[in-house]
Amino acid sequence: MLTPLDRFKGCLVGLAVGDALGAPLEFMTAAQIRSAHGTVRDFLGGGWQKLSPGETTDDTALMRCLAQSYLARSAFDPADILDRFLGWLSTNPPDVGNLTRTALQAYAVGRDPATAGREAWEASGRQSAGNGAVMRCAPTGLLRAADFKTLERESIIGSQLTHFDPRCCQSCVAVNYAIAQLLAGEDLPVVHNNLLSYFLENADPFMASVVEAALSEMPDPADISGPMQGYTFLTTHTALWALFNADSFESGLVTVVNLGGDADTNGAVAGALLGARFGYDAIPERWRDGLSGESEIVREAIELYALAGAPTRYG
Repeated sequence: MLTPLDRFKGCLVGLAVGDALGAPLEFMTAAQIRSAHGTVRDFLGGGWQKLSPGETTDDTALMRCLAQSYLARSAFDPADILDRFLGWLSTNPPDVGNLTRTALQAYAVGRDPATAGREAWEASGRQSAGNGAVMRCAPTGLLRAADFKTLERESIIGSQLTHFDPRCCQSCVAVNYAIAQLLAGEDLPVVHNNLLSYFLENADPFMASVVEAALSEMPDPADISGPMQGYTFLTTHTALWALFNADSFESGLVTVVNLGGDADTNGAVAGALLGARFGYDAIPERWRDGLSGESEIVREAIELYALAGAPTRYG
């Protein structure tokens, strides 16, 4: 029987594994991947970022910034989170989302944490709804699993730090609420029904339709590698589809990353959900052994588990 600690470790390591497995395939179509590599089942390295096999990207780095902030502050501290994001940005990473960069630059010159993300979104014409928040949100789902109102609030504010669009915020709520239910040991039909009920009750019919479709419909591969790649609802649909339909961590993640498009972020979010569902030991050993920073991510997951007050709060 899976323990909550297995799920904590599986969630964060699963996110990083999905990131590392998908990153070399980013911006490729499924057909291009098949032509160049067949079916990708192992860390390749390379890609446009010229990564080493098992190396991760901004998805994992920003997730770890959030986790480390919770651990350092024992609280949700937006300024501390943004300070850590700025520290990461100062390393000149090769892949920085436009909204993330704009919001962090605004914060760096003195904007309040509560307004930097809003200004970045407004500068986009209130049209940008990228997946740069949902890729990093999993620590909130783990830490706040026993307190839904806090999970909801911190998921939304955590998104708004860089991704203010309501679609980004609700994607984070969806993923984190799913993680919380998996930690509680809920069966997948219950997870799905609770997600659907939440978004219907909160007058978000589009997100409800995403949740409904994810039960049985894989996103259109033409969307995944087309103009919609990077859209937060598309990434959320893809990850939830994997959660509800995969028969193992490996099969679900292999399917997702081989669709191409924004393969590192789709893989990261799917990996977080699959890791929370199947647990740490279900992640293939070859992936755990080959993952850059794996031992540090495991340690952070264990520390988050302790901070959450587990096992008292999770049984």
